[in-house]
Amino acid sequence: MFLQPFYIGFMMLITGIALANAGNAMNPARDFSPRLFTWIVGYGSEVWSYNDYCWFWIPLVFPFIGAGLGAWMYHLLIGIHIWNREDEEKTPILPISLKPSL
Repeated sequence: MFLQPFYIGFMMLITGIALANAGNAMNPARDFSPRLFTWIVGYGSEVWSYNDYCWFWIPLVFPFIGAGLGAWMYHLLIGIHIWNREDEEKTPILPISLKPSL
């Protein structure tokens, strides 16, 4: 029970080990900061693309897109079905006839 975080972490670990031979850029700071530093030092614009393939922006942009899609899917699949007590009519615990009178 409640093993979902373990499963997600395990899937990320296996994906990183299997598909990324030189590590994967899960954290944008681990990818963008070294590129920015080497560009400032003077290595030129080659740090922003590898073989004319500009993919440095993907770890910077897609976490925000994924967060928005994840929030929308959560609301669509789970949030709509959550029971809200404020929507119900508030009924008294005891009927009026059974309440003590002073």
